[in-house]
Parts: sequence; C-alpha cells; structure tokens
Amino acid sequence: MSDRRSQLALVVLLLAALLAIGHAAFAAAVEQGPEQEAAAEVAHNGGESAQTAACAQAVELLQQQKGLLTRELAQLKRELALLRESVAKPGLKEIFSGIGYILGLAGVGFFVHCRNQQKKS
Repeated sequence: MSDRRSQLALVVLLLAALLAIGHAAFAAAVEQGPEQEAAAEVAHNGGESAQTAACAQAVELLQQQKGLLTRELAQLKRELALLRESVAKPGLKEIFSGIGYILGLAGVGFFVHCRNQQKKS
C-alpha cells in the first residue's frame, strides 16, 4: 500500500514540478518581452512592426509551451489511469489480510461462546 502511495506522491510531485517549470518559462518570456520590444522599436523606428514581431514571438513561444505541456500532461494522465487501475485491484496482501480479519473475528466469537458455555455448566 505504501508503495502505491509513494508512486502516487511521485506522480503528483512530477505534475507540480512540470507546472512550476511552465510557469517560470512563461514568466521569463513575459519579462523579456518588453525589453525585446523596446530594442526592436529603437532599431526600426517602426512601432507597429516591432510590436507585431514581438507578439508573433510571444505567440510562437506560448504555442510551443502549450504543445509541450499537453504532451507531458497526456503522459501523466496515462500514468495516473494505470496507477488507479492497479490500486483498484486487491493484491495478495489485501486478500490475506481480509482472511485473517475474518478468522480473528470468528476466533473472538468462539471464545465468547465457549466462555458462556463454561459459565452455564
């Protein structure tokens, strides 16, 4: 059970790391955008063309990141589905635990029954 929990924790941690990396890359792109835009504007003295080029670069970067995140998220979804499937099926440990629980309860019942029989006689 702890092995499955550790696998699930690993998947969740991986997902959080991927989201953090994507956020950091987006923040870096946003921070660099105005600097690149200003430099292009000064060089070309054509405000609209510089803004268009900067927007095109930003859109291209966002599309690349979206594609990357989509592929990685799809892989994580597949792994989570496999993990859920394996957790849903009882393993050998769970089966023997259930049998032991039933036998333990039966033993307590027989003990009480025998004790009551001894008191009567």
